[in-house]
Amino acid sequence: MSTKQINSQDKSIPVDKLFSHFQRLHSKPVLSHYSDAQRDIAKDLEEKEKQTLLVSEIDKPISESEVRKAVKLLNLKKAAGLDRVQNEMLKSGIN
Repeated sequence: MSTKQINSQDKSIPVDKLFSHFQRLHSKPVLSHYSDAQRDIAKDLEEKEKQTLLVSEIDKPISESEVRKAVKLLNLKKAAGLDRVQNEMLKSGIN
């Protein structure tokens, strides 16, 4: 676009005004411009975003190296669980 203005039906909006408008829309909000209620909502949203990141970290698939590391830490001569798999069986399979 070579013109400095964009025509929208019968109104003209300067390009720099449009640019600054969309720049503000896509930038991080400034909490000092908000009311107390809006600040509380923004803080709650930030906390929920952090919790979402933690949950997504937990939901990642377990890697083979993590399983090997956990099996090496198992104690021997412990009773088998409901699956009747003994720690000795797991440890012998890892080596």
